[in-house]
Amino acid sequence: ITCPAEPVELEACTPLADIQAAFDAWVAGFTVEGGCNTDDNLDEIPALPEGVECEGADLEFTLSAQGDCDAEPMTCTSTFYVAPAPPIEAYCSNQLAEVPMCAAPEEIDVLFEAWKTGFGFTGGCDPEDNSDALAALDWRDFIDEMTGGTVSFTYMVWDACDSKEVTCEFFVPQCIVNCETAYGMLEGSETCFIPTFSQWGWT
Repeated sequence: ITCPAEPVELEACTPLADIQAAFDAWVAGFTVEGGCNTDDNLDEIPALPEGVECEGADLEFTLSAQGDCDAEPMTCTSTFYVAPAPPIEAYCSNQLAEVPMCAAPEEIDVLFEAWKTGFGFTGGCDPEDNSDALAALDWRDFIDEMTGGTVSFTYMVWDACDSKEVTCEFFVPQCIVNCETAYGMLEGSETCFIPTFSQWGWT
């Protein structure tokens, strides 16, 4: 009898076609020849499990054969292993980014770009994501720097085995400027000024 000379060990994310080819070669490595009225257990070689490209596999088979002239069965063992796909994890480094009150648009730009770079993922097998949509995101489409508001983005990652998502927010508070007595502020402005009261006869 013969068994595959070396155990089969395949890395995670090995394509299914390659796994199948390696498995077929592994099965073909178990053989029984000769003997008289030889009984063997070749029909008990385990099958390749469904979803092996995602879940992996850890198979072991001991071939046993015995003929009329053999006092004891002859045996040999071999293993077939496929590492499972690493699970996907989606993340953002700042679940809720808050901008200082009355920040200038240029300052918001910097903080918003820094917030967007905090999205990412780990794991997966050749995963895809919606980073193109993230890159195109502009806070000005959702927020006015004076009235404030929130940008919410759901970052999604997926591959053939798994998918994950995470939602994070970017918050700009309403700009509230409290002017001192006898000071005013123009609507839509954040600058206090001393009005000229002489037009109303005040001195």
